Amino acid sequence: MGAQVQELKGNIRVFCRVRPMSGSEKGAGKSVAVMTPTDMDLSLTAAGKITPYHFDKVFGTDSTQDQVCLL
Repeated sequence: MGAQVQELKGNIRVFCRVRPMSGSEKGAGKSVAVMTPTDMDLSLTAAGKITPYHFDKVFGTDSTQDQVCLL
């Protein structure tokens, strides 16, 4: 436990939470522009270009507030 506390004190962790599409986005026929191949990676698609990102944790559209806040 002590090593974990020290790690948390000395490191910055970056999380990402992907929001679900809104009703207006769905109604306009928009497509999902975010892919989460793993729980630490995220890829954004814009103008035909895919840009990958890496985080300490990626929360998908179905994640709850409790899941996010417990970390």
